[in-house]
Amino acid sequence: MANGLRFIDGVGKGIKDSPKDALIAESTEGKTRGKGFGIVRALDTFGSVVGPLLLFVLLYVLRNNTLQYHYIFIITAVPLVFTLGILKFFVKEAEIPKIVVTDQTTSALPIKYYIFFGIVLFFSLGNASDTFLILRAQNVCVSLLSIPLVYALFNAVYASASIPLGSLSDKIGREKVILFGWIAYAVAYFGFTKAQTSLAIWFLFAFYGIYYATTEGVVKAFIADLVLSGHRGKAYGIYNALIGLITLPASFIAGLLWDKISPATPFYFTSGIACISIVSLFIFMKAFSRKLR
Repeated sequence: MANGLRFIDGVGKGIKDSPKDALIAESTEGKTRGKGFGIVRALDTFGSVVGPLLLFVLLYVLRNNTLQYHYIFIITAVPLVFTLGILKFFVKEAEIPKIVVTDQTTSALPIKYYIFFGIVLFFSLGNASDTFLILRAQNVCVSLLSIPLVYALFNAVYASASIPLGSLSDKIGREKVILFGWIAYAVAYFGFTKAQTSLAIWFLFAFYGIYYATTEGVVKAFIADLVLSGHRGKAYGIYNALIGLITLPASFIAGLLWDKISPATPFYFTSGIACISIVSLFIFMKAFSRKLR
């Protein structure tokens, strides 16, 4: 039952993400597109700061209640009902003029897109579920009650840094910001292998938020730079579908390494994959930087 519900949740996310990304890309200009995606990520993630804090309060208040998780799921469903009501009755989509079909709009996705996407896909092979970070935190003796607060800190850093780092990508280039984010990712994961104290876990989760702020919105802004307007929905569809699918083998590999070798091993593996991806992205930058401008 739980797996079925997670599958439905994944389908829903897959359906909404690609049209949303394409809509953001079409609603922003190239010179401010990084900032536009950053604003969306910031607003979306600030809600993820409030959520863990609310979870912390509910876990504390309901700590002696055997049905605590039932109540938590019911309470967290309430905002969704209000959101659906707002979308239904108050949000009106403006009419989009029909695109005139030309050779430009019917051309295939550029090779630069596929090469960049291939690098991102390889990077994602080491990007297992963030659940492993939570397990690692518990492995280093971070209490269950503190986990929502640690995650709230991560989201706070992620949300706060999304707009300035998205704006930075408008000024110095998307690839450079993504490269910085991947370096932060590799350092954070390597840090998780060495963490021995709760304080170190708190610091690493905060630092991990920098990775998300430099990649989530900036990668999608870069895809919009690479792909012509008439093909962005398709480009985001391919991106979101395969990135979602790669999570399964990535998490399977991480779980296998955790069980068969040690809890630190998945983080060594992930850090190594990130380092290879960083080199690949650097080569991509040198090979295509002039052609992308």
